[in-house]
Amino acid sequence: MTDDWEQEVLDIAHNISCYLDRHENAADTLEGVIKWWLKRQCCEESEVQVQRAIDYLCCQGRINKIILSEGKALYASTTGALAHGLAKGRKGH
Repeated sequence: MTDDWEQEVLDIAHNISCYLDRHENAADTLEGVIKWWLKRQCCEESEVQVQRAIDYLCCQGRINKIILSEGKALYASTTGALAHGLAKGRKGH
């Protein structure tokens, strides 16, 4: 990977994080993140770069990854309502 590619991934991660600051209850798949979360901020990112940015934010504790019953991943802020609901569900077990 080049330094430019890594910087682009970090820039995408920053844009996603800014989106979540404004929409803390947002939750979506990779395709939804590209289509809705990044639509005004960036237009030409590759799916691989966006996935890397999401993975980075997951490692940083900024995003939760939830696997849906059909196997797709759903990504949501760790501070939003979905995250709080997941935490309550875990406490009940």
